Amino acid sequence: MRGLFYPQTSQNGQPHTTMGVLMENRSGDRRGSKTQTNLKREEIRMKTIALAHSWTLLALMMNTVNPPVSANPAPKLPNGEPILRMPFPAGTVVLCLQGNQSPPGYSHSTPTCLHAIDFSNPTGEADQIVAAADGVVAYALSDVDPDDMLAGSGFGNHVKIDHGDGYFTLYAHFESVKVSEGDRVKTGDPLGTMGQTGNTKVPHLHFSLHRGNPKAGLPPTVPIHALIAADMTLSTEFNLFTSLELIPEAGKDATEGHLYGSENKSDQKPLSGAAPNALAAKLQKAAEQLRKAKGKAPAETLWVHDIVQKMNANGPRWAHDKLQQIVAAKPDEMEAWYWIGVTAHTSLQKNKVATRAFNKIIEAKPKTPTWLLPWAHLRIGMIAESENRPNDAIAAFEKSVSFREDGSGFEKVARDKLKKLQKN
Repeated sequence: MRGLFYPQTSQNGQPHTTMGVLMENRSGDRRGSKTQTNLKREEIRMKTIALAHSWTLLALMMNTVNPPVSANPAPKLPNGEPILRMPFPAGTVVLCLQGNQSPPGYSHSTPTCLHAIDFSNPTGEADQIVAAADGVVAYALSDVDPDDMLAGSGFGNHVKIDHGDGYFTLYAHFESVKVSEGDRVKTGDPLGTMGQTGNTKVPHLHFSLHRGNPKAGLPPTVPIHALIAADMTLSTEFNLFTSLELIPEAGKDATEGHLYGSENKSDQKPLSGAAPNALAAKLQKAAEQLRKAKGKAPAETLWVHDIVQKMNANGPRWAHDKLQQIVAAKPDEMEAWYWIGVTAHTSLQKNKVATRAFNKIIEAKPKTPTWLLPWAHLRIGMIAESENRPNDAIAAFEKSVSFREDGSGFEKVARDKLKKLQKN
């Protein structure tokens, strides 16, 4: 379990401990020089890591976990905390977008998010999200409006899984949710797909561990003391890590965050050490695709969501003009076209401009994000409805409904509007 107990090699070829790696990586953090407050935060972080290591070592001594990781399908640390696997199917590689204990001003600086981890996929593919450990679905929210950044208290479509002993995991910002409250899940079982519902700038998974009642709001996060992952920046070897050891990207260009691979498969025991050849090859291929994508990932998309988040403060005209600047530079930025259409129709009363924007999306037929195309049809229907063209509205709503989905919000809105129009 090299991520916890074995020395790693520094850039000068000399071995050093994992804590040394952490100190070395954090020293280049672009969030600013280490003030006295930052030094205190670093001291607390290092103490937490040391405590996590001692707990895991205690688990080994008590045979709660036997190397290579327990054959028990639901291994736990002595305090009852679940040993977690990456919340993605085996062979998936993701970028650590934001780590825990972020400084003030970052989304992970508040108690309910302090120890959360954000994982993203800059290739633009919608990753499947799976259970990180056995448990029962204590809460599942789906069908949120992707326009509503406050939906689900900012977490959008999300799921809570109760692992017993007072611990539960939170998975947030789903595109679609595939489980319901009361479902029993095994590690590796699918929960839904990665998305960007709620208060988020880019598609990602917000993943956190909590202690308390999962049905009574959201108690503060606790550090994850045992997560099985492969740090693809180093190798395809699987180790136990604490959440505080994961290296997040340090800025919006996502060039410094480490890539982490998953071995999570529902019908297989957890892995420790070198990945089997087939899995290693799959991980390496996925990591290479991410490396090519992450440096140039979604600058325009980040701008789009920055603009949308600032719309209330700066006004729809300001947002509309900023979005027009984006599509002038990059005409295939479909999310910018979507929000141009929304601002034009709902705030500026420019239905022709809005129709043109939504038709751009319909003609392009983008595959990701998956909500974009059905919502473009839905918006076309809303415009037709506002212009008293019921037949055109019905056709657009029916087209939106035909996209299916099992939890993206548009289907319910479209069906409700269809029923209203068909009654008339």
